[in-house]
Order: sequence, then structure tokens, then C-alpha cells
Amino acid sequence: MTYDCDVLIVGGGPVGTALALELALHRVSFRIVDREPIRSDKSRALVIQPRTLELLNRHGAADAIVQRGRIVRGAATYINKQPASHVILDDLGTTDTEFTLPLNVSQAETERFLDECLSKYDLSVERPVTATSIIQDDAGATVTLERPSGKNETVRVRYVVGCDGAHSVVRHASNKMAFPGGQYPQDFILCDVQLRDSNVAQDRLTMYISNKGILGVLPVDGKLVRVVASRGPVAVSDQEVPTLDQLQAYFTAMTPPGSGTLHSPLWLTRFRLHHRCVSQYRDGRLFVAGDAAHIHSPAGGQGMNAGIQDSINLGWKLARALSLQQSGSPKLAAAADALLDTYDLERRPIGLMLLRGTDRIFSFIAAPPNSVFVLFRNFFLRYIAPRVARSRARRKKMFHFISQFGVNYRGRTRLVGEATGSFLGWRAIIRGGDRLPDGKVWSKAEERETSLQRVCVGAPHHLLLFSGDAARGGLGQGELESAAERVVAACQAEVRVHYVVRDDRPAPGKDWYTDPAGELHAKFGFWRKAGYVLVRPDGYVAHIGPLSKLQQLLSFLDEYLVSSIPSPKLSSMFDEQPSLIQEYELPSSGVNYNSPWDRPKPAPTPLVLIHDGGGTIFPYYCLGDLDRPVYGIANPNYDSGAAWEGGIPEMARHYCDFIRSALPSGGDVILGGWSLGGLISLEVARQLADGGGDDDDDREVRLTVVGIIMVDSSCPLRSITLGRQILRHDVQWNTNTREETKEKVMRCFSEAVRMVADWKLPAWEGVHARNGTIGSRAVAGPLRPPPVVLLRAIEHLPRTEHGVSRVDFHRSDPQLGWGLYRKDLITRVIDIPGHHFNLFHTETLLDSTTEAIKKACWTIEMMGSSSAF
Repeated sequence: MTYDCDVLIVGGGPVGTALALELALHRVSFRIVDREPIRSDKSRALVIQPRTLELLNRHGAADAIVQRGRIVRGAATYINKQPASHVILDDLGTTDTEFTLPLNVSQAETERFLDECLSKYDLSVERPVTATSIIQDDAGATVTLERPSGKNETVRVRYVVGCDGAHSVVRHASNKMAFPGGQYPQDFILCDVQLRDSNVAQDRLTMYISNKGILGVLPVDGKLVRVVASRGPVAVSDQEVPTLDQLQAYFTAMTPPGSGTLHSPLWLTRFRLHHRCVSQYRDGRLFVAGDAAHIHSPAGGQGMNAGIQDSINLGWKLARALSLQQSGSPKLAAAADALLDTYDLERRPIGLMLLRGTDRIFSFIAAPPNSVFVLFRNFFLRYIAPRVARSRARRKKMFHFISQFGVNYRGRTRLVGEATGSFLGWRAIIRGGDRLPDGKVWSKAEERETSLQRVCVGAPHHLLLFSGDAARGGLGQGELESAAERVVAACQAEVRVHYVVRDDRPAPGKDWYTDPAGELHAKFGFWRKAGYVLVRPDGYVAHIGPLSKLQQLLSFLDEYLVSSIPSPKLSSMFDEQPSLIQEYELPSSGVNYNSPWDRPKPAPTPLVLIHDGGGTIFPYYCLGDLDRPVYGIANPNYDSGAAWEGGIPEMARHYCDFIRSALPSGGDVILGGWSLGGLISLEVARQLADGGGDDDDDREVRLTVVGIIMVDSSCPLRSITLGRQILRHDVQWNTNTREETKEKVMRCFSEAVRMVADWKLPAWEGVHARNGTIGSRAVAGPLRPPPVVLLRAIEHLPRTEHGVSRVDFHRSDPQLGWGLYRKDLITRVIDIPGHHFNLFHTETLLDSTTEAIKKACWTIEMMGSSSAF
């Protein structure tokens, strides 16, 4: 079949042009069309976030566009014309990027910059061209293009990408892409205008808030500012265009004296805001990006930036998929399809996260005038926000969201990973799926300083090899080059190698760089030992680890980009017991605190989650941020199929030692797990209370279980069955699940049923702690179970026959039957949506489960050490 080009991009705005740049970089044949005859001269999206500047810098000097706008250094808020809070962003000490602050610049300038970059490839947007019909099939798509002259053109392409905004014709061509969401009730007016005789700061966002509404002033360039006002107090009918006099009257009413006079407007309009996210970013041969995929409030300046980053994520994957398809191999064609699926898997969660985040910010700030909530909002902004703003750590966390530096793809697909196991000399600070942080290096061959992100540019993957400290086991030139040869030979894509050494050895070639102070080594966690970082073309880490575990990278590369299975290997979760699922980094101890409000909270209690009945901990990797260290214990017998002859107590003895290995210094710990994991947690807590485990029986017990979180763990005791039939639940497998995996999971389920039936729940009465202590605390009197927070699914399993599932036997009891064991066991019950088997399936349910676990951890910590058993 003949194709006119590989990819058709519909929409020539910043998102479509960014995709065109990516495809041009990878030498993919494409066309980009836009229905507008010329680019708009209106400013529209104003903010380019630092992460977007980093990514655009791969195509040219981004400092060229920085010179056309204004750096945003903070934000100020006024309540009823009085200063309320002031947030500073340029004192955060950000050192891992060239672009430390957001840039305010007209979208017209952004598009002009992108056009200039695209012209370097002798390419441009075709205008005015409208896509009027898009019909896809298994092999491609047929698109009708129309020009104002009435002349139609029919083109045949392999893929179509809709970068054509909220009313996307590409999205409408799909019968699978729903666009759920709604419209905000507020009406707004916007004006790009000059200010005369004004004391309003020109390097920050300034918000003016009163009981009547809100007004914001943002710098655009050296002369212009943008004024945005809620339209409620401005008496303008739906058919009437607002006037400058009306806006000036509102501006004067909302701002303090000396704010100035508006004059010479370039753009004056009114608008409404929507919040929507497409149900899937891909439907066969059709993709959507930017506003065609997600629209939300302008709070935080996220929309255009997220769209550009959609394009950068999709661009290299389209190029790689097209390359795989050219081989003619059915296996590689399936791998190409799976690779393209990762666009939705990686980017849609980001779109949803930004939608929720901007919605919260906007709903808080734009509260309806004269509502009760306005009183709370004004109190918070006047009295609480200033205290929060004094904390650099809190401001840095907020900036991490706004800048989009915090966007990562950890654990979402097989395209990212890291070495597993315990290693001396390496700490997993940066993980697979994280943004590649920047840092200075010295090129000895060229005798100049450059940066890591300027080195890792272009279409290839990049392999960074860190030598480590020569005095503490670092590697020499021969060993590093040998490692590079093995990786290049194993990778299924082009790889460029860069060597970063700590010593002052002579540079063998231009790809050797010096990190004499070891700052970059430390940034990646390679304190002493040599290490590797494989970087994707879109600037995210594909795999990272110590060079001593290079074999794990080679195993990763065996299926990287050429596997038709998009999900991660379950076996990788069994390499280390327990696995570190989520990290938590304490604030720097060198910070000077000016007030008690600035002091960091105590380190959160670590959470250890024990596997479910299937033996795996994959669901726990899907959880959102729990704000604490999170470990997972998988069933060590998952692969072997060996039975636990001693049942749950034998399991618990091993798991006690696993937990001690993760927390060798002891202290408090929260246990928990889904289903079977909650039951095992109870047994582990009992054994830890009496010094359980397989290690030295005479040692002091060092761990204190301060609480247990049972995620829909039903009590195994039965009161009376009343003749109810126990139904078997059929597992719903993913279409790509291997038969080997199904067999192992079902074997674990069968073993779990047997062990629970034989389990005698632990007794506490009449038992005292060994040596009279638990951890470092004296214990008086008999032991009792730690407080248990129960997360209860509110729905029964769908069923078609009379009877009840084991997991639903106690569903009508708020405590899931645990009163049969002990009346005082359950401290709190948190109801969560869904049924027992889908609590970790959809993003909505995952969010609910994540929030419930966070609330449960907080509840246990608030009980304090006095409630520990």
C-alpha cells in the first residue's frame, strides 16, 4: 500500500509544531496542516515552564525565546487591597537546570520561535488547510484535506495526530475517545494592555481578591501586562463585548492606590473555562495531544506546557514504531503497537494529575463572590499562606508541581526501570522514569564547560557511564569502554555513549567529561562506585543502576522497545525483599529556620505493605504518593511454587526478618496489605511483639508496630453460614497476561485459601513482651494488638448466581467480621468505592485507595506512641 507520508499532524499551534520538530529530528516523513491562514497575534497561553524550556532547548538555543519574555520571580496576593502574602521563587537554590524560573511570553512569540526551529529542517506548517474527513482502518488512515479554493485532496497516512484544540476533528473521528468534564460557572474578561503610572510589580503574578471577585495582573513583555478579572461584578451582557472603561472601573475598585491606569489595549475579550480529559489518548491510528486531549483552568500555567510535553513523548515513539514496522516481522509489529500504547499509559495520568491540581487551585481562588467559603479563603491567604511561604521547603515542593520538574513515568510501562537489590556505594535517588537532572561537566577534549542536558541531545538514546571514585573502587577507561560496548550491542536502538569521570585522567575522546568535585556523581547516587544511566530521547531516564549490576540493564534491553508486552515483569518485584516502592527524602539539615512554622515535621513512619493472595505487590506500585517510605513484600515462593508448610506463621517469621533488613536501625513501622496482606500483617505484628523471626533469638526487639492498615481484609472467622453457598470468583486477566503468570498467581491463590483455612488467629491475652520492652519502650502488663485501620470496599462482587464470595461474607458488617476475633481490634473504618478485586484497577479507584491509605497512616501516627501495643 502506498502512503503519502507516515504521519499527518492536524493543528499547527505550539503542540503540533513541537511534534513536527520531534518527527523532523527523527527523520520521519510527515505533514502538518492548520485551518487558519496565518498565526494569531494574540498572546493566549503566556507561561513556558522550566521543564518545557529544557525540552525545547534540544532543538535550539531556548535562551533566544527567554529574551523575548519576562522571568516570573514570584507571586503576591492582596485581600481587600491590603497585602496578604508574597511567594518568592528565585531563592529556592535550584541547581539542576539552566532554566530555574517560569517565563511569561506571548504565545505568538512562542509559535514564532518554534517556526524558526522547524525552518532549520526546511519545513513549515501548511496553511490554510482543513481536515474535513478522517477514516481509519487497520493499516492507516484516509484523510480529506480542503483548501479555501474548494479543491480537496485525499491523502493516505499511517497515523494521524490531533493537535487541533478542544473541538478536535481528530478526536471526533474516533468512536472511542470520550471527552468528559464540564464548564466552570465563572465568566471572565481578559485584556492585554499597557499600564501607566503603576507601582504593580512587573516580574511576578499579582492577585487582587475581595468578597466581590478576583483580578490578576501578569507581565507579558517590557510594555504589556495581562489583566484577567472575574466577570460577575462587571455588568456586561452575554452579547456585549466588554470595554476598557468597564475594566478600568473594576481595576480601580480591586487594586490599592497607585496601581495605575490601563491604556492602549491590544486584546480585550471575554471567555469561559472548561475542565475535561479525554478517555484515551490513542485509538488505533489516531492520537490526540494538548487541548485536544485535556483542557483545564490556566491556574499554574500548565496547559500548553503539558501539550508540548505530550508531543515530545509521542514523537520518538512514533519514529521507533515506524522503524519496527519496516522489518515486516509480526512480532516487531506487535511490539510497535505496544510501544505506541505507552503514550497513553505515560501521558494520560499526567493530564489527569494536572487537571485535578489546577482544578483545586482554581476552585479555591475563584470562589463564588459573597459565599461562606470566601471567608475561609481570605483567612487562609491572609494568615496561613504567609507562614507557608516562609518555608523554602514548602515553596520548593509547590514549585516542583508548577515547573513540571516533578513529572515522571515511574513504574508506568516497561520503558523505565532501575537496578534492584542492595548495593554499597549507590543510593537510588534518581529512578527509571525520572527527568534527567542537569549539571555542569568539563569537556577536556574541547576545553570548555557544558551541561549534561546539552550533551544528551538529538535522536539517539544516551548512555552515561560514571567512573566513580578511583580511590574507592571506581573504574578505569578499559572497564568503562567494555561496559559501553556491551550496552550498545544489546540495545535495540541507536545509543550514544558519554563518560563522566571524577579524576583528572587524560580525555581519550570528545565524549569524555570531568566531574572533579563529584557533584554529578552524588546527584545520581553514585557516591563511590561506578554507575550507568540510560536516557531516552525525550530526556527521561530509561534505566539506572551501579555498574556492578550492568547485567540487569542488559536483561532490561533484551525486551526494551521490542516486546509486545507493555506491562512490567512481575518477576522484577521479587529480586529484593522488601522492595522499596516509594522513597522519602528528609529536608536538608542545613536549613536555617526563622520560626517554628518553618521547621520540618518529624520523619513519617515507614509503611510496609505485604502481598495479596496472588503473591504479588504490583498493585502497590500503582498507588499515588503516600508521603513516606513505602516497602513491599512479595511472596518469595511465587516462582518456585513451594508450599509454606507452617502456613501463615511460617510466612510471618520470614517477613519479620525482611522488615528488619529494610529498617536495620529499628524504630516505628506501620504494617498493612490488601486482602491476605492484612491478615499476614496481624501475624507479623504478633511475632515482632515477642521478638519473632529467624535471627538470633536472644537479641533485643528493635521494631515497634504502631498500627496496621487492612485493605479490605475480611476476618476469616465465620459466625453462621445459614446455608449460603460460597462462590468462586473468576479472575479477570489482561489480554497480554502470559499463561505462566496466570499459573503462578492462581497457585498462590490456592495456597492462600489453604493457609487461611488452617490459620489460628494470634492470641494476645496472657502474653508479655520479652525482657519487658518493645523496641526501646518499656511495656507494662499484657500485650494487645496494635491499632488497626480497616479500609472497607463498599460494593459486593458482581455475581450471577445465588451465594456469596469469601471476600464478601462479612460485607454487610462495617468491621468485616473482626468483632468475632476482638471487639477492640478495629480502631477506625474508612469506606472506599469499588469491590474487593477492583480497588487498584482504574485511576479513579486508585486515587480513592491512595487517599484512604494516606488517611489511615495519618490516623495511626496521630494516635501517638502511647497507642503502640
